Amino acid sequence: MVSDRVYLNMSFVGQRITGQQRFATEISRRLGGRSVVVPVFVPSWVRWSPLRWLWVQLILPVRTWRGTLVSLTTRAPVVHPRHIVAIHDLFPLTNPEWFSARFASVQAFVLKAHLRSAKTIVAVSEPVAEQVRALAKRAPEVIVIPNAPSEIFTADGPDTSGVLERLDLTSGSYFLVVGSRDPRKNLSRVVSAYGTLSAEERARTPLVVAGTESSIFERENISWPDGTVHIGYVTDDELVDLYRNARATVFASLAEGFGLPVVEAAACGSPLILSDIPVFRWLCGEAATYVDPHDTASVAAALRSSLRGRSRENEAGLRVVSQRFSWDRSAGRLLETITGSLRSERPIG
Repeated sequence: MVSDRVYLNMSFVGQRITGQQRFATEISRRLGGRSVVVPVFVPSWVRWSPLRWLWVQLILPVRTWRGTLVSLTTRAPVVHPRHIVAIHDLFPLTNPEWFSARFASVQAFVLKAHLRSAKTIVAVSEPVAEQVRALAKRAPEVIVIPNAPSEIFTADGPDTSGVLERLDLTSGSYFLVVGSRDPRKNLSRVVSAYGTLSAEERARTPLVVAGTESSIFERENISWPDGTVHIGYVTDDELVDLYRNARATVFASLAEGFGLPVVEAAACGSPLILSDIPVFRWLCGEAATYVDPHDTASVAAALRSSLRGRSRENEAGLRVVSQRFSWDRSAGRLLETITGSLRSERPIG
């Protein structure tokens, strides 16, 4: 007998909050209080990462077998009869060279399993949904449930983190890059473009690089020009202040599944210099300056254009971008999918 119970896979709890974990945290906060949804956590005594992975693959499916399981990150079982699973991107399948060999092989196996067996696939953007539909050998239901800027990025108020003072930065006088040290983020080309600016321009306008390295990514060899400021991991409070006061925020990614920092920066009113890739066009329309991510000269030209004046002509467009996306609406759409899935399992008559 199939149960009407819906289980929410909470195995992401305890991981560092990056894109997937942000999505899972915000959506689960809004679903956790619903009587139809039962959160399932990895036991606290299961601390070793490989053992936690085994628990997700072996124990979680057994505990949830008679119901519907909702997984919001790729830390999800590869076998379950009624699985609603979120796919944030397909890069381990399409571009395994961006990752360590071990990570790429494991994640490619997981993604193939989800494409093959999931009852419903949640895609975080329309471009990802199109990729899923093209790669899936069967025809699962695919719905788009996007990320959104969290409240801290949309709220008005004064700068409170003190990060500009700590880093000796001046409002409107630095470029900002946010993201992990992932080859896909194309940081080497952004740095090369920044290095073509004159020494005086770089002294007046530092390139602030926020983000951390991870062993899952292949490493890039980057020559850092004078004017680069590495700040590593930053809190959300600090990130808000950095976005608000940047001359421009630069995202020259070669590819993205969604690009959550883009809508966070838009919500904070930061002028955007973005790769001309489908997902960024889908997110921002004409509210950004677009560059060819494979062309250093294109990125450098956008940086020089920004130096001629901190553009605010797209402020209205930036507000529209951030208002398009809402965690409440995304969670509501997922809840509709869940309840619709339950109804479809019930016999007629």
